Amino acid sequence: MTHTNTRRVIVITVIVLVVAAFAYDRIPGWRALGIVASLYGALIIWRRRAAYGRPDHEASRYTDDAIAMLVGLVVIAIGAVFLMAPEIIDHVYMNARLRG
Repeated sequence: MTHTNTRRVIVITVIVLVVAAFAYDRIPGWRALGIVASLYGALIIWRRRAAYGRPDHEASRYTDDAIAMLVGLVVIAIGAVFLMAPEIIDHVYMNARLRG
């Protein structure tokens, strides 16, 4: 398997697992999303780069080390909130859904 195919299989597997957690119930779904976000933040820190650019194209640029570390920490913090307080996240999103 090439690197691109391996990445695609991993991404599809993670998406299926998160969708399965949401299919079971919303609270485990939020927790699964928090785990994925935290792992992605750790990956950003480990790589020391974060891609950005237009959504419909490949990454056009990458951040430098310091900004990537900050982005990784922010993503981990958001993931931790989703993991530790899924009831609050669920309440926020359900209120937004009811208003919209």
